[in-house]
Amino acid sequence: MVEKVLWLCHYSKVAAGIGLWGLAMVRLETESNALCLWMDCLHSFSFSRTELSLAQEIEKHLVVCNFSVLDLHFNSFKTSGHAFGAFVFRLLAIHRIRTATKILKIGLGEKAIACPVNCPCDEPKNWRSETITLINLEEVKINVFEGQEHEFDFLRQIFKCTPMLKRIAVKLSDDVTASNGLCTKIYDIFKEYPYVECSVVPSSEHSSQSGAST
Repeated sequence: MVEKVLWLCHYSKVAAGIGLWGLAMVRLETESNALCLWMDCLHSFSFSRTELSLAQEIEKHLVVCNFSVLDLHFNSFKTSGHAFGAFVFRLLAIHRIRTATKILKIGLGEKAIACPVNCPCDEPKNWRSETITLINLEEVKINVFEGQEHEFDFLRQIFKCTPMLKRIAVKLSDDVTASNGLCTKIYDIFKEYPYVECSVVPSSEHSSQSGAST
């Protein structure tokens, strides 16, 4: 007869991951049907193509109910601006996650710096052209959008792979303003998908500026 369960697991040592990204913490909330994953970037180690082991590790925590919200947090202290697109699409390629996720939330680190040239965080680079159909995904929220090129690539890929997408919201970092042209670049992508409710949320420092594209 249990109705509400909050399951939290914090790893003392990362046991599974994809590429540079390792699973640091898992939180399962039955009230919101959310699976929350905290990812650390391991600079001195790279997981091989271990989607299966990561899927098995995540499966251990799905003991209570199914989820519909996938909430990804990329550790702001350790990421240093690393690309996340390759990881996210490899994660979404896992059958259980791909079929269950209706809402995708991505939390990025504030004030991140660009990672080194040819950093393996962006491998494999063909994630930008891969064909994966996220048939059940209806809503995407990205928090602290820095305006790096790999983030724009991620936006384009999400639109391309999500035929049932209804809403997408991008919250800007403090460095992205209407004056530096990055907002215009976001709106140009949004205009290609008029059937999706798109919005840009300004940072707290620029709350007087706002915009939306429908």
